[in-house]
Amino acid sequence: MDFKSKILIVVYVCFLGLILVLGIVICLAKNRGMSSSDVHSLQKLNSQETDVLIDEDQTHGYVHGVWGFGQNLSARSHLLEQEPGCGVRFGTDKNKKIKVLTFGKLARVMEQERDTCEEDSYENMFSLYPSLEKIEVEKGNSYLKSEQGILYEIEPNSGSIRSLYACILKKKGKVEIAEGTRSLQEGAFYGCNEITAVIIPKTVEEIYPGALEEMNGCSEFVVDEANKNFCSVDGILYTKDRGKIVACPAGKKKAD
Repeated sequence: MDFKSKILIVVYVCFLGLILVLGIVICLAKNRGMSSSDVHSLQKLNSQETDVLIDEDQTHGYVHGVWGFGQNLSARSHLLEQEPGCGVRFGTDKNKKIKVLTFGKLARVMEQERDTCEEDSYENMFSLYPSLEKIEVEKGNSYLKSEQGILYEIEPNSGSIRSLYACILKKKGKVEIAEGTRSLQEGAFYGCNEITAVIIPKTVEEIYPGALEEMNGCSEFVVDEANKNFCSVDGILYTKDRGKIVACPAGKKKAD
């Protein structure tokens, strides 16, 4: 086979690959009832450096691939689960209106490498979505689960909850973390000022920095007595041996 023939074969294969990708995009779009303009926008996501596809009235967002986040609030959702890049910021003007955020079947969350980010921040991954009222995860997603305004990471095989990623900022009252949760990620409840108490189950083994900070309305943390890693005394969260304070409720500080 001569060189020219090889080039033609490579071009043909690339063309077929492009057609396949566009076909998948259109199928995903049809499954959620997108308009033709939405499909066009989705096809151009990478060139537009956008993380979330937003509908016409700007109240419903759709995460289609990898949602990357890090300490500097960098985030981006790439088409068909490509790797996220640290340094791409959200388009905050449109995101402020979103009330419902849907994570598609292929969507997943991936934390950025800390040493590639510029600033230290533990803010909630939904901090730039102040109007967000509901999180949805499409059936068939093997990585994510949503319960009562909280986004969890799940085990791909069993579907059991592994980690708590984040809670929407508008969550109110007493919050009970799902049984089985083993860790609270950075900024999990950061800025959730209308939460009054957080109930921590016996399964939690690790609480990352900023997970329970800046909760101005929270007056107590309550830990299951069977938890082997943490305990609570007068609403304050301690390590099990009470040798270290893990978090003190911001609401309790103000009251005192």
